[in-house]
Amino acid sequence: MSRVRLVVEGVTEERFVKMLLAEPLGAKGVFLFPQMVHTGGGGERIFKGGLTSYARIKGDVEKLLMQEKQGDVFVTTMFDLYRLPNDFPDRAKAKSEGDPLKKVAILEDAFARDIGSAMFIPYIQLHEFEALLYSDLEKLAEFYVGAEPAVKKLAGTVKGIPPEHIDEGQQTAPSKRIIRHIPEYAKTKSTGGVFVAGKIGLPTIKNACEHFRAWIGKLETLGKDLRT
Repeated sequence: MSRVRLVVEGVTEERFVKMLLAEPLGAKGVFLFPQMVHTGGGGERIFKGGLTSYARIKGDVEKLLMQEKQGDVFVTTMFDLYRLPNDFPDRAKAKSEGDPLKKVAILEDAFARDIGSAMFIPYIQLHEFEALLYSDLEKLAEFYVGAEPAVKKLAGTVKGIPPEHIDEGQQTAPSKRIIRHIPEYAKTKSTGGVFVAGKIGLPTIKNACEHFRAWIGKLETLGKDLRT
């Protein structure tokens, strides 16, 4: 079996990992331990959540790699491409790339080179957590009562666009589109967003999201399937 320390951007991602990823990956001998990235503080005051700089991200990853020196402990990440810090390695190069999958590959490759550890598996979410919800938008109406008409309109704005290709514009990012049609999502994403993802289910999300599916596949190979 393998243990994986998973550095996430915030509460929503932490809950998503615990509720949707931990059990199926645990069945394959891969045990996830999510924690939010540290963003500041000192002494007894530690602030977590959100990405303020690449230095903070790198510091957390390197600290975990130094702490976990056993051969079965890996470190991975789950950070949104949307509003990724500008000092992230090869950020400028990635911005010039039009294909989202190639763009995120540039960033993850640069991240891996900078960390320089075989025990590190970088993952950057295209373009943010909410993209996963576009795998089945109808499930939004199961949490937000009466939102069926709004969900239908939202679905119409992204018809034919794969979830991971919905862009990172200030007004057109996945979360911004949801909030425009369902304003209450802004204050309930850490509960509503994770609930909706749970209703959609991991198999459907993996089927709709190529880059996410590849990451889960990498994690699955780290452990032995305990069901056999």
